[in-house]
Amino acid sequence: MCVSCRPSRPLLVEDGVGHYYFQDKRTGQTIGGPYTGLYNQLSDSKPQPLPRRVLIEAWDATQKGLPWLLNAWGERTVRAFFFDNGPDYVAQGLMRYTNDSAQVGFANRRGRVKIPAQFTIAYPFRQGYSIVGQGSHQEPLYPGDTEHMVWRGGKWGIIDRRGRIVAPLQYDELSPIRENTKWLEAVNGTDIFLINRKGRRLSARTYTTYGQWPDTTQTYSFPPDSKSEW
Repeated sequence: MCVSCRPSRPLLVEDGVGHYYFQDKRTGQTIGGPYTGLYNQLSDSKPQPLPRRVLIEAWDATQKGLPWLLNAWGERTVRAFFFDNGPDYVAQGLMRYTNDSAQVGFANRRGRVKIPAQFTIAYPFRQGYSIVGQGSHQEPLYPGDTEHMVWRGGKWGIIDRRGRIVAPLQYDELSPIRENTKWLEAVNGTDIFLINRKGRRLSARTYTTYGQWPDTTQTYSFPPDSKSEW
């Protein structure tokens, strides 16, 4: 919809008991709600329009499912994907969202779907690519950890920012070997090797991964520093 064609932003009004509604400024008519969970995101409880370019998380009154991301006109965009106790961050213009079936996809900062939800899990985009998993599950990062969870199992692959699969979902594990690198460590059974972000297997030298926990530092093959590998 053309922004200039839209009516003026409605007021977000609190009813005194923690329920929020969108209200037409001209007629006073309620046009959306009730919602809950917005109290800690607003500067005060006075009726006010939302900022134009900001999405705000809110549960509907039933509190069922994940919260919605609402725009300044009170329209539901997508359901929020929670990360670090809040909606996902925007990375390279895209943020993760989820649907009612708990599948993950990507939307832009205005909540418009760019890659439909279809994966069990997807990681934020880096250097134009995202690692995605199908049939994966969450488990503790290490035995006894009740705070940090990781995704394991299933099959993993790579998509680009248009949602195209550039490396098939065929790997048991897939992860960057370090920050800001295009090389990924791939695992299939007992076979550990490197691929680039297009799924091409790279030739070998050696490299070392330094685990977050004791006894997880290992040495594997490493590709030559050559653009020909890409």
